[in-house]
Amino acid sequence: MKITFADLELTEFVPADCRQLYGIRNHPSVRRGMLRPEPIPYHSHREWVRNHLPDNPDLLLFLVRQRGIRRAIGLTQLRLRDDIGEIGVMFRDPEQHPLPGAYATAVTLHLAFRRLHMRRIDSYVIPGHQAAIRFNQSWGVVEVESDRPGLLKFILPAEVGLNNPAYLKIMDRIGSSLRFED
Repeated sequence: MKITFADLELTEFVPADCRQLYGIRNHPSVRRGMLRPEPIPYHSHREWVRNHLPDNPDLLLFLVRQRGIRRAIGLTQLRLRDDIGEIGVMFRDPEQHPLPGAYATAVTLHLAFRRLHMRRIDSYVIPGHQAAIRFNQSWGVVEVESDRPGLLKFILPAEVGLNNPAYLKIMDRIGSSLRFED
């Protein structure tokens, strides 16, 4: 699947993207926001990719690129469990990509709620990652008791997400350019 809008594209991960994905997952600015912030050895990353990504109907992982530029600047992912999704958004040097991060998040929520008909999206954040907490809160999430030790859990019901001012503003800006290719 490929999703294009404005000057961005989200392309579904393929095995040839392994190094691109590693460049995001292992970047120091991304690792800082992880429960386990130590660098990932490339062989461990490759093994994780081999075990979790190919032919996994429960995980959609998209690399985010500015149109025409090969190097991915971030990723969004959706883990799917019946009608509940779990979103993950990671951008290399996120302070340099605030708009692409917000736009990619809105489009991923659009995919989840409008195309996949999820009733809720969950998100997990480490407690000290204030930027990620604020970013989640800007979408209208509600904090609930976490089922993962060491992480905060936020939920976003579809009706809240689809009526959130940030979501509506972004979708209004990019709506006419939004294209899904399966």
